Parts: sequence; structure tokens; C-alpha cells
Amino acid sequence: ALSPDGQMVAYVDAKEGHLYVRQLAGGRVLRLGDELSGRVFYPRWSPDQTSILFGSNGVLYSVPPLGGSVTTIVREQGAGLFTPTWSPDGNRIVYGQGSTLVIRDMETRSTVAFELEGPHSPNWSPDGSRIAFVSGNAAYQYGNIAPSSVWILEMDTGEAVRLTGESNVNLSPVWSPDSEGIFFVSDRGGGTDVYWQAIDGVHASGPPVRVSVGLRSHTLDMSSDGSRLAVSQLAISQNVFRAKMTR
Repeated sequence: ALSPDGQMVAYVDAKEGHLYVRQLAGGRVLRLGDELSGRVFYPRWSPDQTSILFGSNGVLYSVPPLGGSVTTIVREQGAGLFTPTWSPDGNRIVYGQGSTLVIRDMETRSTVAFELEGPHSPNWSPDGSRIAFVSGNAAYQYGNIAPSSVWILEMDTGEAVRLTGESNVNLSPVWSPDSEGIFFVSDRGGGTDVYWQAIDGVHASGPPVRVSVGLRSHTLDMSSDGSRLAVSQLAISQNVFRAKMTR
């Protein structure tokens, strides 16, 4: 996850599942959340850069980016919570919970739930009017290449409209700063690359445009001013072994 000012990145190492923060210009790498025993998923910066929201073992937490104690944000008995992110003003969060997207007010703790089809990876538009999310293939972080689709939810009406096809990988939607388009990852052209889709309200405006070739993209994030787009890559290694056969 790229910080709003584009100067720092928060990430999870695939092997151990620990959360780290580092400056893009270099320097010391900080490991956060050592008091947690489970793997960390989906870190997301708050708009004011004072906190990082993330999930672990079905619970949502936050932690200061330069070190400090972990705070429990949402814990619900028997309910796995996943892929959280912030509203543009930092007053609310949205996360997946089963077949719903839940919006929670950080001050009042009140919630609004939208019944959808396996929603995950939400991303709030900068103007606050819409939420892009993914339906299907919630296990993509492990390298799963099952089909998925990007949707847009309009906050005022609750209407959800599918933005992409459903026969390919379509993941990790990220809004442009002007809220007029979405970058996303897709394998519609072969390997997973970055695509741009112009938006009119909640509908696609024209066909998607491929903006990278051979990048092996996994997830995306963007700085607040749109000057930097962060792309993560997932490397999967395999080995072949030989064993002596005996009769």
C-alpha cells in the first residue's frame, strides 16, 4: 500500500505474513504489529497517514506507521472480516464480511451493510460517492487465478453495476484522483497487467485501455495526487525432486 503522499510503502512479506513500512527513498525498514500471532493482510493507509488499517485472523486492526501499539478496530464473533479500507475523509471504513460490504463510522460505530456477491478489495472514490470492489476469487492474494469481476457501488442508491467481464482475472481496482476512472489488474490480454477504465457515473465509458505489458501485476495502489502508481508482483516458485524407488 502506497502512502497518500507517495513517499512510503506498507507491505506484507509473503513468507511470514509480517507487516513492514519503509520509505521509498531508502532507509530503515520498520516491522509493525509484532504482538499479533496471525498473518497480516491488506494494509491500507489512513488519509492523514497517521494509521495503517489491516486484517489478521478475521479481525481488523490499526497501527501507527512509525511504530506503536496495535489497536483493535472491529472484532465480531464468528464473522471473518477482510480487505478493509478508509473513506476519503478518514471518518469511515469499509470492509468485506461474507456476502456484504460493511461501512462503519469510526466515531459512532454505526454500520450500513450492502448485500452483494462475495465482495472484497473495496476502494472508495476520492469524491466519496462510489465504492469499487471485486466479486469472486477472494483467494487471489495466494496466487489464485480464478475469474473475478470489478463492480461499482453507488452510495446514495445502493445500486451495484458490473464494470468488467467475468471470464478473466479482474482485480485490485484503484480510483484516479478525479474519480473519473479506475486502474485495475486483469489477464484479459494474457499475463496480468494494468488497465485503465474511464467511468461515467457507475458505468464504463468506452473499452478498457491496457497501460502495461509483461508487468506480472498482482495488486495496485496510488498516491493521492495520482503521480505514483504502486504495483506489487507475486512470485511463485516450484521445485522438482528425485527419489529412489525400491521394490
